[in-house]
Amino acid sequence: MKDQRRKIRAEEKVIILRELLENNRSISELSEQYEVNPNLIYRLKKQLFESAVEIIFPLAQ
Repeated sequence: MKDQRRKIRAEEKVIILRELLENNRSISELSEQYEVNPNLIYRLKKQLFESAVEIIFPLAQ
């Protein structure tokens, strides 16, 4: 039987990112604690900062 991927809720993703950015926790610590691949955290962080420009400056495009 194939292992199924664990679905991570949006709320969990926000919690992980907040701990990363506000509490200066390392990605390796968070990936162990929340049992997620470190690449997921890097990808979430990248998406957050890429979309931040659109949120802060919506008319700049």
